[in-house]
Amino acid sequence: MTCGDFPVQLAATGTTPADVTDIVITHLHSDHYGWLLDADGAEMFPTAHLWIGQGDLTHFGEVAEGNMRITEPMQTLFAQLDREGRFHPVVDIIALSDTVAVHPAPGHTPGHLVVRAESAGQTLWMFGDAITVPHQLETPAWHSCGDLDPELAQNTREALWAELEKPNTWGVGSHFPHLIPGSVLIADSRRWAAATPADPITTQQH
Repeated sequence: MTCGDFPVQLAATGTTPADVTDIVITHLHSDHYGWLLDADGAEMFPTAHLWIGQGDLTHFGEVAEGNMRITEPMQTLFAQLDREGRFHPVVDIIALSDTVAVHPAPGHTPGHLVVRAESAGQTLWMFGDAITVPHQLETPAWHSCGDLDPELAQNTREALWAELEKPNTWGVGSHFPHLIPGSVLIADSRRWAAATPADPITTQQH
């Protein structure tokens, strides 16, 4: 399956694949890791280190069935990266730099990861599919049909919502409307507040 325009979007930022040093795969659903290979099946990021949750490697490599298993081209790529010392299974919190860290966030998948980035006093959480849509804050019974362990996924969401209650803290998920980050307001009621152009997180993005 070939879809999306990720290479075009990457180029629009002035970034080339060779510039990328580290890639975090939040989880091994195909819509979240397909561009590790380009449209011709070649490695897209020739020097990058790859970080993937060990729980996902085990589940999708050994337990999952049919089209949910890691594909043969990806297995070949992972083996190559492992030989080159660029393949990193994750089981605990890992700091990729002074400002970027990877956190386990299981439930949607066994080894799901989220990323925390810090800059200029602001914190941004990138959720992958740990939180599917902001509406889950006010309607916690809503689960993604892809959650392999709905109860664990709910516990993970609650922990992430608590992080978003902290000052200067924002979050965004891979399927959030228009990929707009937001935070959790608790002044009058616990509710989601999408960022506006005046907020520091969007100002920095611009």
